[in-house]
Amino acid sequence: MGSTRRLGRGPSISLVLLAMAGCTRGPQEPPDPGLPNIVLISLDTLRADAVGPQTTPPLHPFGRRRAPFSLSYAQAPSTVPTHASMFSGLPPHVHQTYRYDRRLESDVSTMAEILFDAGYATTAIFSSYRFRPGTGLDQGFAQRVPLWNLNKNARSAAVNDAVKQAAAETTDRPFFVFAHYYDAHAPYAPPGEAPPPPAGAPGPDEIVAFIEASADTPIPLPILHYLQERYAASVSYLDDNLSPVLSGLAPANGRPVLWVITGDHGEEFKEHGYLGHSTWLHEELLRVPLIINWTGRVPAGTQIDAPVQTIDILPTVLDLIDRPLPPGLPGRSLAGLLSGGAPPPEPVLFLQQNPRNWSVTAAANGARFRLVKQRGQRRLALFNLTVDPRADRDVADERPEVRRALLELARSAGVTDRKLREEGTRDVSADEIERLSAMGYVDEVTEQ
Repeated sequence: MGSTRRLGRGPSISLVLLAMAGCTRGPQEPPDPGLPNIVLISLDTLRADAVGPQTTPPLHPFGRRRAPFSLSYAQAPSTVPTHASMFSGLPPHVHQTYRYDRRLESDVSTMAEILFDAGYATTAIFSSYRFRPGTGLDQGFAQRVPLWNLNKNARSAAVNDAVKQAAAETTDRPFFVFAHYYDAHAPYAPPGEAPPPPAGAPGPDEIVAFIEASADTPIPLPILHYLQERYAASVSYLDDNLSPVLSGLAPANGRPVLWVITGDHGEEFKEHGYLGHSTWLHEELLRVPLIINWTGRVPAGTQIDAPVQTIDILPTVLDLIDRPLPPGLPGRSLAGLLSGGAPPPEPVLFLQQNPRNWSVTAAANGARFRLVKQRGQRRLALFNLTVDPRADRDVADERPEVRRALLELARSAGVTDRKLREEGTRDVSADEIERLSAMGYVDEVTEQ
């Protein structure tokens, strides 16, 4: 089934690296000597405005020197649909991997499969139970390192060890490593001294349950500020853990590294009345960091303000390494923007968490608008993001022509179709549902 390897940082940790199930893919191509190594880093629950010179010093300079995107959007406010889009280049309403009981279908080509066929050694390092076997998110990875059973605060060091081990052991071909970091996710309890909690605040072991119970109800302002402080401390801890990989990776194969660093979704702290993530489609849940760098090929640059999205990552990576794109991908390559080219026309962004929560964002009449349908709300809300970037003021009554145009876009793309494909479901155990609920995904577990 695979081999057990011991990673050497701190206390020894035995990790099972699972061989790609069945490994039915054909022989790999001889690797091109010009291909770079690729490291795709996903930072769970990292909202875009949490990255800055005061909050994330190592990550921020890395991005400032290497072209960060200021308007990068995840495809959904939850881990599974966002990563399904990141890996496949398809939006959620196409792959339909919304819920805990849906899987990414095996006939969908993923980034790992494409790179494996191109001669890459492929490794996935998973620090969240959301990537458990059966989800289809591990398609194409010849080695998988599951870390979700470790203590939450110990996982990032183990992720770093696994990334460095893959870089040290791959000598005859380029490597593609997907590394997932979980530090910013609730509970916000990084090591170190915490500020005194206000009266009524949840303890570290109670934060996930508190978020679930308070998701849609008001909470005292001192408790809200306390949770925000704990989240900021978790982001800082994440940044500290990233430093050894971002500054110290030395591939044994001598190839340069193409880095892609992003968040899978954000976190809301009552900006729009919600606490946590996984259900609503508010700006603070969808905007995430995106940094792409390949020294010598992707020049240092200033901030790029053109809107981009998760499904752009796959076409960008394949374009940068001169590999053909799978047909029908709706995303676009960002290689031109990275090299200083003029931004192309704004893309249409289809964002969706489930069949009853969707949004479409598009440019109209010189402005960028978002049409949103939320669960339990009959009214379609419309926001002018050009003048209202936080999406606070509904202008549907003032701009009915824009509302109609965006609704037609959503209908023509199939976003508003509630019928799910019959295929794509899988059996789920009671233990799996219990573990998801304990992580704070009760909305997804109960949503029908």
